[in-house]
Amino acid sequence: MSSIKSLFGDAMNKKVVIIISGLIITSGILSTNNINFQNKCNKEVNIVTAVSAKDNYFIIPDSSTRYLTEDDLRGLSDEQLEIARNEIYARHGYIFVSDEWKDFFVNEDWYIPTSYSVKLNSIEEYNVAMIIKEEARR
Repeated sequence: MSSIKSLFGDAMNKKVVIIISGLIITSGILSTNNINFQNKCNKEVNIVTAVSAKDNYFIIPDSSTRYLTEDDLRGLSDEQLEIARNEIYARHGYIFVSDEWKDFFVNEDWYIPTSYSVKLNSIEEYNVAMIIKEEARR
């Protein structure tokens, strides 16, 4: 897995908006926005923005409070899905066994490893299952 910073380059250090397959990722913003609007075909489009905490961000910032849909996950790359799944555990302080994920999350200011066993809420359990289902579908 390549570093997420290599995916977004200087965007991690500047306030910018990047459009990737219809998903807007905002770096440098400390709030979450879900925006619904009508496009030219009168089809509702849901845009989920990533949240930044200093130079850090989440792939799906509200994955602990909102049930994800297939549409939420379709626009994400395989790597983004893997990060989104693991960030749910990381927010709870899960201590990752693999060096890959230890190294990835140790650089996040918000990550405090505290336990090898974490308790997810029902929404998070559902969302982890949805992400795994999407990963298997590909």
